Amino acid sequence: MSSPFVALACKHYRQATEKCQGILGFISQVSWNVHAINFLFQLAKCNYIAYNEIIKDRRQNMIKIGRIGNDPTISFAVEELFSYLQKADRHADVVVLARNEYLPRETNVLWVGRDPAFALPAVDNTQLDDAISIRVQDFTGVITGANNRAVLIAVYRFLKELGFNWVRPGADGDVIPDSLSYTHSVSISTVPTCRHRGICIEGAVSYTHVKNMLAWIPRVGMNAYYTQFFTPWCFYDRWYSHRNNPLYTPTPLSRDEIDALNTALIEEVNKRSLLYHATGHGWTCEPFGMEGTDWAESTREIPVEVKQYLAMLNGERKLFGGVALNTNLCYSNPVARDAMTTAIVQYCQNHPEVSYLHFWLADGINNQCECDDCNQKRPADWYVMLLNELDEKLTQENLPTRVVFLIYVDLLWEPRTEAIRNQDRFVLMFAPITRSYLKAFADFDKNEQVNLAPYVRNKLKMPAGVAENVTRLHQWKKMFKGDSFDFDYHLMWNHVVDPGYTNTARILHKDMQNLHSIGLNGMVSCQLQRVAFPTCLPMYAMANALFDASLSFEEISRDYYRSAFGAHGTWVENYLKDISDYFAHPDITPYQELDIKQRAHLAKELALKSEPVIRAGYEQAAGARKYSWYYLLVHVQYVVLNAEYRMAREQGDEAVTDGKINAVIEYLCQMEPEIESVADVGWMIHSLKKQRRRHDI
Repeated sequence: MSSPFVALACKHYRQATEKCQGILGFISQVSWNVHAINFLFQLAKCNYIAYNEIIKDRRQNMIKIGRIGNDPTISFAVEELFSYLQKADRHADVVVLARNEYLPRETNVLWVGRDPAFALPAVDNTQLDDAISIRVQDFTGVITGANNRAVLIAVYRFLKELGFNWVRPGADGDVIPDSLSYTHSVSISTVPTCRHRGICIEGAVSYTHVKNMLAWIPRVGMNAYYTQFFTPWCFYDRWYSHRNNPLYTPTPLSRDEIDALNTALIEEVNKRSLLYHATGHGWTCEPFGMEGTDWAESTREIPVEVKQYLAMLNGERKLFGGVALNTNLCYSNPVARDAMTTAIVQYCQNHPEVSYLHFWLADGINNQCECDDCNQKRPADWYVMLLNELDEKLTQENLPTRVVFLIYVDLLWEPRTEAIRNQDRFVLMFAPITRSYLKAFADFDKNEQVNLAPYVRNKLKMPAGVAENVTRLHQWKKMFKGDSFDFDYHLMWNHVVDPGYTNTARILHKDMQNLHSIGLNGMVSCQLQRVAFPTCLPMYAMANALFDASLSFEEISRDYYRSAFGAHGTWVENYLKDISDYFAHPDITPYQELDIKQRAHLAKELALKSEPVIRAGYEQAAGARKYSWYYLLVHVQYVVLNAEYRMAREQGDEAVTDGKINAVIEYLCQMEPEIESVADVGWMIHSLKKQRRRHDI
């Protein structure tokens, strides 16, 4: 029994004891039996009063959760609800009632699960579209969804309405309200704006990093995760080998160990019923005995019997740049196509847990086969031919697997002679990897006349402008009317040149808000898994806009900073907006009258001036907000060093510039143990070095 109930019981026990002492005084004077009976009656009466007071108080704090059925995801949703409610009120009396179905005769119950009696908004596909409904009054009512994953999403949404929030992946991002309100009304019935709301693994990751991301995804209304490759070995190896930080001791794992980690993480995906995307690059390698798990140069000799299937460039059939993953095949060769499609069918048979199977060609650009037969069609035509052949085989085997095909680099140029026949099988993935992030999709004028560059085999220049990329998408959409989503890279490189993250978050939000306007039904973000230094606003804005495109960036930003930093959230919001604007590209900064060096100087001054305020915020905060302030405090010196690097670069002294960027890198390496959960330091260093070579802004 919790302490308030014990105190109440003690109070009534004292009252009973006082009455008993009075009674005992008379026992020696009158009949013992009469007074003994009266004593017992008074004691029972006092205990009854105490018991009723305890029960009454317990009922006020009692929450009965009715779990419908035994599905693992529904059970997990109830566990999460139970756990978070008790974190907010450790005296809360939360009980779980296991029921096979909804029982309306049971009163004062918060039902969690699915039942035919529960009303939901209509959707096109109940397995893919996450309609949710929450009808709760004072912890009595219903939390439900179109599928089990949607129920979990609805539970988190209900908790958010009670004051909980998740401002970054990991336990240190859990915002728990100071108290739990037992008087509330939550009424939500909605369908997410976009079907596809996912994250793709990238950067350097540990088991914990990915597990934290998988936990965070449904908490912010997202629904999918993509692991890439047959085993995403290279991403784990980047972390455990610690190649970019000499202060860490490398602890490399074997491929078998990484396979085991990945298998355990897929169980986390399944526990939440997330839509699981798998493979992608590698289908041009693995069916032919070539390893396709990273972009490293191969040292193995390619067998003669395999070379005949490789793309011919400049009269030779060999690995493109020595990298198997970047090597296309001779797609006019029916034996090569058959080997690929047969391997995919076998994979689908062995992996029924995969929701979306990605069938991509090689990575890299201008690496298509130049043989006479391949020259008869565009790469996109050969690709569509492969898709149709794959569909025939999957249909013969009665496999319902959804297959994702991509519009990427050379494949941006649409097919001319082939068309996808079974469009229900396939999902188009738009991957504009060479686009600029200075403008959003919505900035594209649909009435603008765009001059599209003609297709010239292996002599293509990839488009950077939004207009040409979106026009390329529309050319494909004339042929393909099926499902589609964006596969974009806002949080791979771009955020590294935007230390305040505000402009990155704004563009990302605007892109997500306007996906339907360019014919796309969501986003799988190809990104680093740790992008919360100084804040997680970009990911938070992305998730919120994908779920509800009517939310403005200002609304989302205000909500985020209030949750992450408390009463001083607006101050932090304005501070980071200024930092972002000072570091912005000359084309988008509001400080057009200032040159890069002047703006960098102002950024440094602002960071140094703000440091005492940030330190005070850290010292006064608790819980997740204390971590938010701490990461912002560590970020101050990062801004200062970054600004000094920019000022040196603008002065033109190469030696000084190298010293300044090395100072940034050394600071990141030193602080990595403190910020490891929010910053992919190794990838940030990689990006900074690349910017230095290119003299990027």
